[in-house]
Amino acid sequence: MNFPDLRVGIVGSGGMGQTHAAAWRELGVQLFAYSPRGAQNLVDDFGATACDSVEALLASCDVLDVCSPTPTHPELITAGIDAGVAIICEKPLALTALEAEQISARASAAGVPLYPAHVVRFFPEYLQAKQSVDAGAIGQVSLARFSRVGEFPSWAPWFADEQRSGGVVLDLMIHDFDAATWISGPVTRVYAVRSPAIVGSSVTSAQVILTHASGAISSVTGIWGAPGTPFSTTFSLVGTTGAIQHDSRHEAQPGSSSESPSGSVASEDPYLTQLREFVQGIRGELVPRVSAADGVIAVRIARAALESIASGQPVELAEADQAHPVA
Repeated sequence: MNFPDLRVGIVGSGGMGQTHAAAWRELGVQLFAYSPRGAQNLVDDFGATACDSVEALLASCDVLDVCSPTPTHPELITAGIDAGVAIICEKPLALTALEAEQISARASAAGVPLYPAHVVRFFPEYLQAKQSVDAGAIGQVSLARFSRVGEFPSWAPWFADEQRSGGVVLDLMIHDFDAATWISGPVTRVYAVRSPAIVGSSVTSAQVILTHASGAISSVTGIWGAPGTPFSTTFSLVGTTGAIQHDSRHEAQPGSSSESPSGSVASEDPYLTQLREFVQGIRGELVPRVSAADGVIAVRIARAALESIASGQPVELAEADQAHPVA
């Protein structure tokens, strides 16, 4: 399914911008691009038309695809809302829960579609696990474990500044906070610990325990390791009548990255599946499996984890905020 009449504008020409551009090319859209440092790579590699400002990009597109560093997300989303274009935004929606809530509410009030790119929901291992749980194949989930490990993203200096990236918790582990809530439902309590900083090292790890309203417990581990650390993801879901496991180290294909857990069951690039579904949602053909509300919830959980790390205490979350979040 291609969309030759659709005009898509990407902001950001780094790794995620290139990943999205490759998927958009497969979908046959008219592609435009802007980056403060230049978007010539998207022009050369994916046939995009370069724009010299965000304003020029918005004037040229029907869909804004935000693939720029996290601190820029709220401002760009707001510009997209004001321009009346549909918006896709790489996770997280924002650095704080309040910002995420505000931009989500503003998009909803304006009638502008806003989809956070929580791509893990589109990886077949996670989708199959979700479908199995929903079908009752393992009974009621009582315990879930998720891990996500990779080398520190040294290719972009802003990742090292937690005030700009949110660190390993908000940038990396948010994937599994979203997966955990998707599979086991709303989270009512968050408790987190993080390894102490080591002078001269970017290696960091964190462990977060999520208590779900259902009574299930999810344990989430995230590691930004030393250079050359192989990327891997795992999950284990234990239910009252069975269990489901995934370990990308046993299924890995060449070329996986910190955003892309490879698996042998993949039949299509999940980024391609995700963007196609978002376009169909924008056109009213279906309801995408990810909503702006889901993006808000993921940020809330990540911020609660950071608060717990700082205080050494668990943080309570209102179930109602997740059942009916700002959307």
